[in-house]
Amino acid sequence: MIAVLAAVFSLSSAYSPALANHGHGQGKGYCSKCGSSEKWGMNDKFFGKAHFLLENKDEIGLSEAQVKDIKDLKMNVKKMLIRQEAEIDIIALDIKSGLMGHPVDVNALNTLIDKKYELKKDKTKQLVQAYAQLKNGLSKPQYEKMKEIWKSK
Repeated sequence: MIAVLAAVFSLSSAYSPALANHGHGQGKGYCSKCGSSEKWGMNDKFFGKAHFLLENKDEIGLSEAQVKDIKDLKMNVKKMLIRQEAEIDIIALDIKSGLMGHPVDVNALNTLIDKKYELKKDKTKQLVQAYAQLKNGLSKPQYEKMKEIWKSK
């Protein structure tokens, strides 16, 4: 009985770091609920800001058109991420496959690696553009109100 309890305790403590972020920031973001101080990735930063704006749309004073634009932008970014991450994953599989062969074609693999990181760079640039679109879509008073609400939470 003691051995079973010890095993359960050791397993639960092994999983606790994974559960500590409880879904906020997917393990790499700041969570205001739990106080995690890890840095956000651009995905988390964009979707966090969009969620915050929509959650506080009345207090910030967003128009219906602004709300629609934010929802449309979120949907477009989600679609873009799915496409690009799938392409990145496929290239990663091609790299893995190329490493299994004999002889290993280093030049071909280097080309795939360059392509993979070019896609990652493009993805990050598109996320930065979308994030800027979110913030730049606010008037100065709305932006100030957003900052005020953010600080109070």
